[in-house]
Amino acid sequence: MLRVLPCLDSADMATLRRLELAISQEAAAALGRSAVKADVGGYYVSDSGLRVDWRHLVDAAVSAKVGTPPDAVLPRRDSPGFLETRVQASNETTSDPSPQRLFSGPFCTVFASRGD
Repeated sequence: MLRVLPCLDSADMATLRRLELAISQEAAAALGRSAVKADVGGYYVSDSGLRVDWRHLVDAAVSAKVGTPPDAVLPRRDSPGFLETRVQASNETTSDPSPQRLFSGPFCTVFASRGD
C-alpha cells in the first residue's frame, strides 16, 4: 500500500532554507568549481588536509547502474517485502545538519548526479 504523507513545508521552513543557502555568488561559484574539480580529479582534500580518493567508488557506482526502460515489464513478487510505502516531500537542504535527518529505515533523497 502506498501512503502519501502531508508535505512538510511552511513559510518558516522556506525562510530557514533561504538563510541556509544565503551565500555570496563568489562562494557559490567556488563551491561549484570545487565540485567539478573533485569529480574530474576523482578526489578532494578535506578541511583537515586529508586527500580523499573516491574515483574507484564513483566508478563502481557508475558501472553498477542499471537502467529500466519505461515500457519494461517488471517481475512480480509472490509476497511484498513490506506492507506499506510511505512518501513524504519536505522542503530541506543537504546543508542542514539538524537531528531530524537521523532516522531509521529506508529513504530516498534527490541530489544532482553525474550524467554518465
